[in-house]
Amino acid sequence: MEPKSYLRRECLYFDLEVQNKDELLETMVSRLCTFAKIDSPWPAINAVQAREAIGSTGLARGVASPHGIVPGLHQTLVGVARLVTPVDFGASDGQASRHIFLVLSPEDGDGLQHIRAMAEVVQCYKNPGLVKLLDQAKSPDEYWSLLNGCLDD
Repeated sequence: MEPKSYLRRECLYFDLEVQNKDELLETMVSRLCTFAKIDSPWPAINAVQAREAIGSTGLARGVASPHGIVPGLHQTLVGVARLVTPVDFGASDGQASRHIFLVLSPEDGDGLQHIRAMAEVVQCYKNPGLVKLLDQAKSPDEYWSLLNGCLDD
């Protein structure tokens, strides 16, 4: 699976303003579901919130990776957001998250599609230099180019 097959520019939020984690997740999941022409976002929202209840999806350095396996979904979807005000995802370094990538995956038996999508996108955010550049991006296009450059490596 190529990263570009599930990462779409239409699913990027640049300098998104939200009040809390629930609002963030509902906003991002709803856009992904609209993009994928899914009638109701609630099964996906519930899947992501159920995963959040299990444990932290905060990675470190201001990055979080909320995710869920969604029954009935036919393709992996990834939404990306840079927040104006970071949201607490319980990262081990105690830092609230400003850069969010949300992964929704279909049930595919062994979960391999979900694991691959998570691994490919998370790998980019593990680079502290990239996170700093993403923090400094002045436009959605600059942010998108930086992210795509990482995925092309």
